[in-house]
Amino acid sequence: MIPKSGGDYAYISEAFGPLPAFLYLWVALFILVPTGNAITAITFAQYILQPLWPVCAPPYGAVRLLAAVTTCLLTVINCYNVKWVTRVQDVFTATKIFALCIIVIAGMWHLCTGHVQHFEDPMAGTETKPGYIALAFYSGLFSYSGWNYLNYVTEELKDPYR
Repeated sequence: MIPKSGGDYAYISEAFGPLPAFLYLWVALFILVPTGNAITAITFAQYILQPLWPVCAPPYGAVRLLAAVTTCLLTVINCYNVKWVTRVQDVFTATKIFALCIIVIAGMWHLCTGHVQHFEDPMAGTETKPGYIALAFYSGLFSYSGWNYLNYVTEELKDPYR
């Protein structure tokens, strides 16, 4: 374990030296983090706006506008008050858990009522092209992109090895 704050920067600096760590930091600052946030905001906006256009895709401009407004609103909240940030995160977390519970309960109810036809041939219609496999891996790994954020405050812990 590297008991230094800085997350990826600290690990890259320890392993490869200060120059690669510095370059990674700038790439993360200008490319990696903003694009990840943009993808998340656009996905959020599409999910929010899709019920308003049930038979077609939401307008391009409306999705981008809602994504930008959401990003700006969360940035203002983050800059204004830490307690508000905590409350917003709590609401979002509770909403996600509630949605997952509804999905699980609805799925169990659907299975218990005898709708099991999708289990007869679960791989029907799938393709094993390398591009599809790479997209599946990327989609799965994207959801774990925040695993390293805890390492930004390692130096502040009293006993980081515990």
